[in-house]
Amino acid sequence: MIKKTSFLILIFSIVVLALSAVSAVESQNIENNTVAIGGVDFTIPDNFHENVTLRIENQTKNIGSVIYILDSRAYENEKNFMTIFVSNYNNLDGSKDIVNQIGGDTIQINSEKGFLHEGNQFYSFTFEKDGKIVALSSDNKDLFREFVI
Repeated sequence: MIKKTSFLILIFSIVVLALSAVSAVESQNIENNTVAIGGVDFTIPDNFHENVTLRIENQTKNIGSVIYILDSRAYENEKNFMTIFVSNYNNLDGSKDIVNQIGGDTIQINSEKGFLHEGNQFYSFTFEKDGKIVALSSDNKDLFREFVI
């Protein structure tokens, strides 16, 4: 079983990487539509564009002996950012258990029940979907409702 600390360190490392590069120049404009990230659908609001320099697709990662596939996208507008991570642990049955171990404040956002974490001007929402662990991070917790279907 994956230890909570190792998983939190992984998520934190990915989020720090995304936050440090969120101001990169290259971007792709998105009209209000639905995109699939790691097989999970999200709505991208009209005023957000993708920072394609931060895109991660189908990248194999590991925590100890556990191997998973990571997909990630970062979106921004003139005031806010949203980073979406989808981790596919393939044959690991404990995805829901991992999300529960991460914990936080239980919250329902649109169709997804998960956990909200609040930090210093930083928020994350984590949930399990179809055996995948989904984590969104933003500087505005109200934006989760606009992205999560």
